[in-house]
Amino acid sequence: MNEQTSPTTEPKVTWLLPVHNGQPFLEKCLESIANQEYTNSEILALDDGSTDATLAILSEWIPGNIPGRIIHRECKGLGHSLAELVQECPTELCAIMNHDDISAADRLQKQVAFMLSRPEIAVVGTFMYLIDADGRQVATMDSEQRVTFAVVTGPTDPDDVLHALFVENPLCHPSIMFRRSAVLSAGNYASHPAGGFDHYTFFEDYDLWIRMAAQFKLANIPEPLVYYRRTPDSITARTAGEGLLRSKTNESVRRSIKATFGIEPESAIALRDRRKLFALPCILRIAETLGRSGTAAATVKQRLRMRSFTNMSRRIVRRLDIGTRMTLAYFEDGPVGIKKELTALSADVREFIQMLFAARSQR
Repeated sequence: MNEQTSPTTEPKVTWLLPVHNGQPFLEKCLESIANQEYTNSEILALDDGSTDATLAILSEWIPGNIPGRIIHRECKGLGHSLAELVQECPTELCAIMNHDDISAADRLQKQVAFMLSRPEIAVVGTFMYLIDADGRQVATMDSEQRVTFAVVTGPTDPDDVLHALFVENPLCHPSIMFRRSAVLSAGNYASHPAGGFDHYTFFEDYDLWIRMAAQFKLANIPEPLVYYRRTPDSITARTAGEGLLRSKTNESVRRSIKATFGIEPESAIALRDRRKLFALPCILRIAETLGRSGTAAATVKQRLRMRSFTNMSRRIVRRLDIGTRMTLAYFEDGPVGIKKELTALSADVREFIQMLFAARSQR
């Protein structure tokens, strides 16, 4: 039976931690959980058939230093592990944690405060600092040539998150807090055949967010509250290197896109790949479907005037799709937008003609 709490009290939060062979970085992860300023929490850790010292490390920390319990079983894969953790979780608020990442000490405090103040939000993520294998923050150069720390960002407003969701995953899974009842209502994480953590990706969450967006609002806190470890052997790096990113996200699109965005999966994939010769009918259909949603009500005209919706639309429109480009420009900026788009289109047409002549001269 799940814990019931009053909105005026500090609700208990459960950390959900799936692990497979997490020995190298697991201690730092658990230390960051133990050092949280928000103390009304417990942990539910699942050792998914580890062959290293993962179970021993978990046992050193749980429940002695961190209240909670450990589930240990054979390897079944990430989707199955996350779904099982949600099913077993005793609280309504759940915080996701990756075994190789670190949470800022005020992460839970700020996410709980956000969820209490925004009861309409079912899922909230945060921005994230990037760290390397040694835990050092990754440095980058800003627009003014100043050295700063790399931060993974994303849209924050629920409408902006929803629009971005059509073309990418706008939520950082290691930073997520969600309401358990909402996740279960949307069908929970998808379980796929076990393949070990070598086949773990971030697609289980993207699949879930698409399904949840049909019923609930999703958001981000515009502050980095997680230190996200990127190494050459990380799942994200391997997935990108193996060229699996597009094919795996397309699997999620085929399973879940129609209920939320109202268009057929193959049309959605063609849009995402910018293969639709004339994208406007699909874009209008998306706007109409979202407008009927209880989570993002707006007329088609109102949505076409939303900056994040037109930005998303521009990412799926072919450069020579003149009708769609002009329509988006008009709703975004009126006559001024049309003038700007005509200038840009002229440059695109000139470039296209030059490419044709170059191709012909090579024959």
